[in-house]
Amino acid sequence: MKFLKKINTFHTLVFLISILLFSAGSCLAGDQNSSTDQEPAFEFTARIMKIDLDHNLMIVAEEEIHLLSTTQGNKKIWQTHFVDAAKKTIPVQRFKNKDKVFVLGNRTSSGAIEAEVVALLVPATDKIKISPQQQDNTVPPAPTYQEGGVWKN
Repeated sequence: MKFLKKINTFHTLVFLISILLFSAGSCLAGDQNSSTDQEPAFEFTARIMKIDLDHNLMIVAEEEIHLLSTTQGNKKIWQTHFVDAAKKTIPVQRFKNKDKVFVLGNRTSSGAIEAEVVALLVPATDKIKISPQQQDNTVPPAPTYQEGGVWKN
């Protein structure tokens, strides 16, 4: 009987140690995930819908993009890097609505994106360029009204 008691004690001890190790491992894994408020890098290409430099905000493809900056005295120093398609630094004032941009940043737990880089890929133009082939195919013929209430193309 003493032998069986020792085996039960041994199994109980092994069971408790394994639970302790499992719990410690789960806690450590949880600490690694909660040590940052950000998910891995997030990137996409789309057009700018709105820019508000006073509030460090840009709306691109309905995503809220937070532009990072610090203030020294009365001067705003941008931490977000603004570049052109050739990866040369450009002033943030060059960006305007409808510009096509590439955004690289991190999505925060609130769902916003903190931009590390905003690249101007294609500046917006006031005129839409349509080739002659597209012009012929994009505009349907105007309907004409015929007596008797029948629309005819």
